[in-house]
Amino acid sequence: MRKPVQKAGVVAYRENDLGEIEVILVSSRKLQNSWVFPAGGVDYGETPAKAAERECLEESGYRVHIEQPLDTMVIEGGKRQIIYTFFRAKAIEDTGDYEKDRKRKWCGINDLPDMVAYMFREIAESFQKDILNLRSHG
Repeated sequence: MRKPVQKAGVVAYRENDLGEIEVILVSSRKLQNSWVFPAGGVDYGETPAKAAERECLEESGYRVHIEQPLDTMVIEGGKRQIIYTFFRAKAIEDTGDYEKDRKRKWCGINDLPDMVAYMFREIAESFQKDILNLRSHG
């Protein structure tokens, strides 16, 4: 088997005017009518955290501040294994400049596991636990 493919992504959140946590989702190119977290390949010489920041900006138009690693996900696909590293990140600015073939939307934290593509459900659940833990101790 060839060397695994490294990918990185973010679960980028904000607090809305009511103090509720929302997460930015983007429409998937590969999974028809599905919502996914901004994620993509890690370029040569790039850290997974920098790749996650860049992918979020490209796909959603949001600049983010990476807070901490969230979870790792391994996909056994075809000829290569894909290793995703996800980070919890706070959305800090909407540039309005993102990939125009994508849609984007904010999703409430309670709806997150049911809203994202099935393959990312565990990441959504990890984020829910992580952010609730942060809020109860923060």
